[in-house]
Order: sequence, then C-alpha cells, then structure tokens
Amino acid sequence: MIERPRFPAADELRALELSILRALCQPNVTEMARQSFTRELADYRWQLEDHCIVFQAIQRIRNTHTSPIKEQIAAYAARRGFPDMDLEAFLTADAPRQDIESLIRELKATGAIQGNTA
Repeated sequence: MIERPRFPAADELRALELSILRALCQPNVTEMARQSFTRELADYRWQLEDHCIVFQAIQRIRNTHTSPIKEQIAAYAARRGFPDMDLEAFLTADAPRQDIESLIRELKATGAIQGNTA
C-alpha cells in the first residue's frame, strides 16, 4: 500500500518550520551537520517570509566561533531589507532541543518537500 502524504493545517506546518529553524540555530549543531540539513531542505518552500530569510541566513553560516548565529542572521536579514526582523522566536534560549532529523522526516511526511522521503 502506498502511503500518501499527510497535509497538515497551515498553522501546524508553520509551527513545524519554526521548530526546524530553532533546532538549526542551536549552538551545539556543528557546521557540517547544519550544512547537511540545509542541503536536505534546499528545495523546500517556506510558508512565511521570515522563515525563508532565516533559513537562507542559516545556509550561509560558516563559522559560529567568530560571530554568533544571532549576529549573522541579523546581518543577513538587514542586507535583504529586513533590518528590524524579530529573531527571538528563532533564537530563544529556552527553545526545546529537538532532533533535527526527526523534524525533517516529519516535514517530508507532509509531502511539503519533494524528492526522497526516506
């Protein structure tokens, strides 16, 4: 039997996106892991513009030792014309630490990411 994608409500999908972005912004994520996860999400169409901007900034992060993630994302958002973007929702210290791989699998299960769903 072919498993069909489950299409979540827009709010549920946006919450899942936020969880993924929060997880990718955690300082304990290695550069190599972050790059791998962002490649996996490269073809995803983010539901909200601020989610898209934050993801694009995360894709460009190369070294968190010289400049904190928040500063790099804020600088990228400003260059893209969003100098006053509120980043606290993505960078909050009390964001739950979640397994990025399972979050991406959940997003793929919605059918929102085309390609390999394994």
